[in-house]
Amino acid sequence: MFITLPFRNEYFRVVHDLWTRCIPASGGRLHIFPAELMETAIFGSMLFDYDGLQIAWECDNVSGEKIRPVGLIHVALVPKPVGDDQNTLVGVVCLMLTVPDCPDAAIVRKTLLDAGEQYAIGHGIRTIYGGAFHDRIPFYCGFYAAGDAVGVLASDNEVFELFKQNGYSIESNVTQMQQPLQKYMPKMTMKSVVWSSKLNVQFNDAPKPQSWWDAQRLSRHFWLEAIATTKQIPNTQVANALVCIPSTNKVIDGVETGIIRGNVAELIDAKVSPELRKKGIMTYLLSKLLTELTRKYEVNEIKTQVSTTYKEFIPFLTTMNWKETDNGAIFVKEV
Repeated sequence: MFITLPFRNEYFRVVHDLWTRCIPASGGRLHIFPAELMETAIFGSMLFDYDGLQIAWECDNVSGEKIRPVGLIHVALVPKPVGDDQNTLVGVVCLMLTVPDCPDAAIVRKTLLDAGEQYAIGHGIRTIYGGAFHDRIPFYCGFYAAGDAVGVLASDNEVFELFKQNGYSIESNVTQMQQPLQKYMPKMTMKSVVWSSKLNVQFNDAPKPQSWWDAQRLSRHFWLEAIATTKQIPNTQVANALVCIPSTNKVIDGVETGIIRGNVAELIDAKVSPELRKKGIMTYLLSKLLTELTRKYEVNEIKTQVSTTYKEFIPFLTTMNWKETDNGAIFVKEV
């Protein structure tokens, strides 16, 4: 028998224990970190939605007493994706875990999903996403999958199939790509040489937030933006690329003493003025950005997740020696 219960303060260690027990079977999606770090970096976030975190317990069939936790779901209530009505909230299943030795794991996952949906519906939500999307779910940035995880990865097969079998449709597909940077050498082309004489590239460490939510998200990690402007017409921007380096709180004896910047970066966004696309500018800009990351910030790997909305970006990254490592989808359901 299984029951789900909403998060309570005394369950903090339970959540960390569940996370740790799920790591071996996660295929690298879950990262190892101490309980103190979870408390400060995840649970301590101003954005963290405690009410949407629910835990599944295995119970004694006779007495009904809780035996052990076997899974969890976190459904957050967040603004609609960028470009939609920011005053309307949607529900997002941003995390679902079941322990590897969970009996009847499929039943537990279905029980968790039902509980998560009821939580969202109870708050007037009519649209629920399966899998996080950019700019809206920062809780587990740096701890789960790529830095700014998007959607449900196909390697998380059980959860992927759960959404498909419970009325969710695929809104868009995503491809996860990465490039090791330990021995990174900038890609030099004739076009790059030409653009180096025509463009200035500057680096900003804090992109301007567009809202309160955005400000809270940006404040948690280290950000670096590369901006290309023309030398001929100063301050005329023609391209930009934004990366996040997930950072964690340095904790000594339960007290935060600083920030530890990670060594894996996540490419969040990359844009070129429409009239200048496919002319080599992004190749030049990304090469400059990756060089900055490796030499100044000691980053040894970069990842990104590309939606099918920008599917032309995948072959471009392939030409720059990025490798496809996984794929998945962002699911959506109207309730």
